[in-house]
Amino acid sequence: MNTTPTPKQNLIFGNALQFKPKDFHLALRKWADELGGVYKFRIITKDMYVVSSPAEIEYLLTNRPKKFSRSSKLSSILNEVSLNGLFTAEGSSWAKQKRLMTSSFSNKQLTTYFPKLELITNRLISHIKMNTTRLDMRNLFTRYTIDVTSSFSFGDDVNTIENSDKMSVKHLNFIFEVIGERVTKPFPTWRYIKTKKDRKLIESVSYIKNYVTEYIDKANKRMESTAVGSAPTNILEAMILAGRQEDHPFTNEELFGNVITLLLAGEDTTANVLSWCFFYLSQNPAILKELRESLAHLGKVSSMESLEDLPFLESVINETMRLKPVAPFLILENLEDTELSGHKISKNSTIVANISYNHFNSTYFESPYSFKPSRWLEQKNQNTDKVFIPFGSGARLCIGKKLSLLEMKLAIVEIVRSFDFKLDCAADEICEEFNFTLNPNKLPMIFSPL
Repeated sequence: MNTTPTPKQNLIFGNALQFKPKDFHLALRKWADELGGVYKFRIITKDMYVVSSPAEIEYLLTNRPKKFSRSSKLSSILNEVSLNGLFTAEGSSWAKQKRLMTSSFSNKQLTTYFPKLELITNRLISHIKMNTTRLDMRNLFTRYTIDVTSSFSFGDDVNTIENSDKMSVKHLNFIFEVIGERVTKPFPTWRYIKTKKDRKLIESVSYIKNYVTEYIDKANKRMESTAVGSAPTNILEAMILAGRQEDHPFTNEELFGNVITLLLAGEDTTANVLSWCFFYLSQNPAILKELRESLAHLGKVSSMESLEDLPFLESVINETMRLKPVAPFLILENLEDTELSGHKISKNSTIVANISYNHFNSTYFESPYSFKPSRWLEQKNQNTDKVFIPFGSGARLCIGKKLSLLEMKLAIVEIVRSFDFKLDCAADEICEEFNFTLNPNKLPMIFSPL
């Protein structure tokens, strides 16, 4: 049995003082370079094993949920803010929710929803046209994805694009910010001493809970009064209908947990990919030109099918997600004693799947730090699919993958065809920060109509 290597540690704090929470993913990458595919580090008294080799990461993900579960620390943090839906569920509860939720993201449901997505995207374009001098695109993409996710989830046109001061936006953003901080904190101080931020979080969760509960009540009433066989108009209604058809209805707590999960996850992840995408396009005019030329044949995009055969656009999105993965690592626990690459890991240990580490490995990606979308059009390394899994893998593959790609494609197509744009600051001022997902610290841009 191999001795598991560790980075140099402080006697009391272990490795807790060697990284900032917002740079946690970079510390994982640095230690993997130094220590290899499996290593462990310590946060005060807690050992955490890190796995970076593709084969072992694949083993972890494909053996969920039977052998590996989501970290109990992460689950408890998310449950504290009522994110106790599909994302944190395990066992039979997860199986039930996954089955019922999957039907809500079917192609049929997305096709029905597409006109609303088109409406919101047109609103985004109109807003940019009226504010070309300087826009905070990270903030605008967040509002765009909130509008999309809210409309898809419970049918409400919240229109935060034109009304950025809406309280729902501020509360959702604050909840995500605090979750990100708590995930990387070595000790749960908030459970013992409530700071001003902790009290504000309670207020934000309460606000969002009341906000979403109103829509749950409306959806329940509509599905009760609607004729049998009527199509649901949003995902909340689709969940209610799917549960009734299988005689396994969602509880109100499950409905709320899943809707707020969709709001938070759908907003932050997609908005960050869009932000990073336009950062890279602004820094690579030749690639932007090639992307525009690849879209020249498109007429009005009025259906999902219009966005299906656009290989260079997909390559741009893939390359963005490779360099700036929204979820660079995944924290798990093993439900039984485990052996990984000759390292024995006892039951209930914390294991970090260092998913993005091999995105920067020249074995899989030539010139790995370069933004090179064309690599995805060339002959793939046979192992690329094993190291590039931006939406996860195995049974817990992200169910929102199709919706996320759909809104990214439509937003990129319409902006690229309508505007030229440039960064309104030095490129080195744009830094990546881990706040539960990997986001740019800012993205000020100037637009000019084509």
